[in-house]
Amino acid sequence: MVVTEALGGAAQVILPEALASKLSLLITIFQALGGLIILYIILMIIRMFWVRKQSKKINQISENIEKIKKHLKIK
Repeated sequence: MVVTEALGGAAQVILPEALASKLSLLITIFQALGGLIILYIILMIIRMFWVRKQSKKINQISENIEKIKKHLKIK
């Protein structure tokens, strides 16, 4: 049962204790999920920069290998 009372122009909602407890648990779960999602996004951004840096190194190594192959073919 939800009861509302007008107190000084503001409505106050009174919830049963069991419902309030479940609502509090639900809010806590959503806050934890939100924190995990933010952490996941931050880690994915860091990973994106790391993979980009790694990809540049791999491309550089490939170019160096091609140069070495050309030098070996000339001799």
